[in-house]
Amino acid sequence: MLRINSLLGCAVCAAMVCVSLVSASLGQAVVDDFDDNALNSTLWDYVVLDGAGALAETNQRLEYTSPGENNGAPGDENAAYYKLKTPAAYGSAWMLTLDVHVEDYNSSVPPSDYEYGMEIGIFNPADSGDRLWLGRYRGYDWHPAGIDNSWCVYKATDDSDVIDDFTQANGSDGTMKIVWDGASMSMYYREDGAFQVLMTGVGLSDWGMSSGDAFDILVGGQDTAHPTALDEGQNLYADNFELVPEPATLALLSFGGLAMVRRRRSA
Repeated sequence: MLRINSLLGCAVCAAMVCVSLVSASLGQAVVDDFDDNALNSTLWDYVVLDGAGALAETNQRLEYTSPGENNGAPGDENAAYYKLKTPAAYGSAWMLTLDVHVEDYNSSVPPSDYEYGMEIGIFNPADSGDRLWLGRYRGYDWHPAGIDNSWCVYKATDDSDVIDDFTQANGSDGTMKIVWDGASMSMYYREDGAFQVLMTGVGLSDWGMSSGDAFDILVGGQDTAHPTALDEGQNLYADNFELVPEPATLALLSFGGLAMVRRRRSA
């Protein structure tokens, strides 16, 4: 799978969407449903890499658009991301969910090699070689796994120790979830019904981070710009971004709030 290793070293220009940003102990809850169709820089930075891919909040969702083979050679990659300005704490437990839609290409001539999809990126901001991607993709004709329609986890530490894990997807819609428990990550997907495990127990202690650090979070789309796959346009989008303290933490916060109310009423 084509990956861009110099992501965090690129120039960043601000242009993003804000719905809510609520402070909470052990982390912050960030919720963006992309419903207002108006970009601003309160929550996100806008990052475009290696091509002319674009993200836009429209139709009450976050849509990725590919220009097709814009650079004149098969294999050129387009990629555009929204980078969260409030990183996710390394030392606290949190959970991230995102709805995605990745439609099949509309072409009478199947390409021999292509890839496109929506993804979540988790990065060590101090070392762009330490990264993890969870994505919903179509393509992989070139990949040994040979999965044309898949959920995928890709992890690298210092550009090595790469983990690729693929699970066959159905249809075009689903939800991705990443859970960080303070020591390791687990990745899940949902198409209908309950979440299913894609990969669990991915330790990140070798990333050289400590409790005072935080992960950079990116959401966006990418494609390899093969003409028969993408020149006709794709319907790729994300919706309902949520980054929250993990459920047990939320329950404790809620319980604490109720206790305060009860004390006030009894005072």
